[in-house]
Amino acid sequence: MFKLERERPAYAVHQSNLFYVKDKYLRVFDYSNNQDTAVLSVRRAGSQFVQPRALSYNPAERAVLITSTVDGGTYELHSLPKDFAGEAPSNEGKRGSGNSAIFIARNRFAVLEKATQTITIRDLQNNSTKSFKAPSVVNEIFYAGTGQLLLSTPTSVILYDIQQRRTISEVTTPPVKYVVWSADMSYVALLSKHTITIATKSLEQTCLIHETIRIKSAAWDESGILIYSTLNHIKYALPQG
Repeated sequence: MFKLERERPAYAVHQSNLFYVKDKYLRVFDYSNNQDTAVLSVRRAGSQFVQPRALSYNPAERAVLITSTVDGGTYELHSLPKDFAGEAPSNEGKRGSGNSAIFIARNRFAVLEKATQTITIRDLQNNSTKSFKAPSVVNEIFYAGTGQLLLSTPTSVILYDIQQRRTISEVTTPPVKYVVWSADMSYVALLSKHTITIATKSLEQTCLIHETIRIKSAAWDESGILIYSTLNHIKYALPQG
C-alpha cells in the first residue's frame, strides 16, 4: 500500500479565506460565499510535480511562500493577482533552496537550510538581509509572531527572537511536525507523531495529550477548544488538559 498524494495539502487560513494547493494550483476557498477559485498555477515546467509540504501567506503584501521537498528542499515566493476571479495565471515566482520558509513580517521571510543549519532572513525581492546559525539542531521553523520563530529540534521547541538572536524559552517535546496557533495567539498546539503539546505563547506547557494512533491535524475553535484528528477519530481537547 502506498499513497499517491499527501493526505494533508499545504494550506493557510486568513480571515474567511482558505489558501491551499491542489492539482498543481494554488486555490482560494472563500467561506463567506462558498466560492472556490484557482488563483495561480504552481507546476514547474519539465519537472515532476511533488505535493508541497507547507504554505505561508502574507496578507499585507498578498504573497505566498510554498515549500516543497523537490531538489532537497525548495521554496517559491509568489505574488497573488489583485482579484481572484478569472483565469489562473502561471507565474514563475522567485525560487530558492531551503527546507522551511515562512513570513515573519510584512516584508521579510525566514528560510531554514537544514544541511548547513543556517537561518536566512530575506526580503520580498528574495535578497538575503541577514543570516545566522541555528542555536541547536533544527528540523523545521514555524511562525511565532512578528520577529520571532519557533524552532523544532529533535527533543524540544524553542521560541527564538530574531533581532536579539537569543532563545526566549524552550519546551521539551518529541519532534514537532505541525504548529497550530489559536486565533489570538495566546495558545499554541505543537503536533508530534503521537503527542500534542499545548502551551501558552511564552511556551509554558499547559497540557500534554498522548495518542496511541497517529495524529494528523488540529485546529482551534472560537471558544478556545482544540479540535484534532487522528488516523480514525476526531477529538477535542481543553487547553488546561
